[in-house]
Amino acid sequence: MLMALLWATLIPPRARAAFQEPLVAPQAAALGGASMAVPNDSTAMFLNVAGLGGLSAPEFYLMASRLYAGQDAGASLSKNLMTAGLPTRLGSFGFGVGEFKATGLMTERTFSLGFARRVSRWARLGLSGKLLQHGFSPGGDALAQNDPVFAQGTSRSAFGLDVGLMASPLPMLDVGFAVRNVNRPDVGLASADRVPREFRGGMALRFAGAGVTATGELAMRSGPATGPWSVMTPSIGLEKTVANGLAAFRVGGGPTELTAGVGLRRGSFGFDYSIGWSRQLSPGSFGTHLIGVRYQFSARGGSR
Repeated sequence: MLMALLWATLIPPRARAAFQEPLVAPQAAALGGASMAVPNDSTAMFLNVAGLGGLSAPEFYLMASRLYAGQDAGASLSKNLMTAGLPTRLGSFGFGVGEFKATGLMTERTFSLGFARRVSRWARLGLSGKLLQHGFSPGGDALAQNDPVFAQGTSRSAFGLDVGLMASPLPMLDVGFAVRNVNRPDVGLASADRVPREFRGGMALRFAGAGVTATGELAMRSGPATGPWSVMTPSIGLEKTVANGLAAFRVGGGPTELTAGVGLRRGSFGFDYSIGWSRQLSPGSFGTHLIGVRYQFSARGGSR
């Protein structure tokens, strides 16, 4: 199957399908992805929907990226997202659109609607429904066009469900837990191809006096060939804010990746940047770059 071979050849090991890896904003990416207990904004739509419950004002967020710069192998790789959030008396509502694209090969899109609300003084619950769409582009390749995989078309859509919890059992401790793809949606073309159900748990330890937040996370999901719950990925992160939260410096990482980034906040506007380096790529790689811009319609100031 030519397209499968091209995909395995082109995409580095860390560039898994967008349906299996959460679409994360630069803040989360700079912390090595260890942000299950951190986001209290609209970008939580794709990570831990319970984070929507922390919205203090309506907001809009845009992110663009360049993945594995210098390792394109003939195709440009990118992840982009747009999210919006609206807090109300009933709870917070969110909407998000995310895209993973390998130019000329394939595109995956996620459309998500979410809701979260505080269920006690220290806990929030969230639920999101999402439409997963992906399509391949065989183009002028006759072998790919005649591949049985594409006999019934080159695209497929499926509905998925995520749930999340965030809690603050102690003044300096936040914890988060999420189950992604609860119903294991089938995105297969010629045969079943179910997105793995995934469990993610994390914590954030905040030292307010020093402006430091330490985070940790563990993701667990089934592997395609090695049995249930065989893939476990830990990650850690550290954030330091300065100037009363106007700027934040972040570092993080996991077993195969190191990350860093910066965040700036001024009034209603925010800017985030992150860069990540994978140890599985060649020395010629320039890393993965994410840039995000936020507008909050009624800024409250301070750090997120």
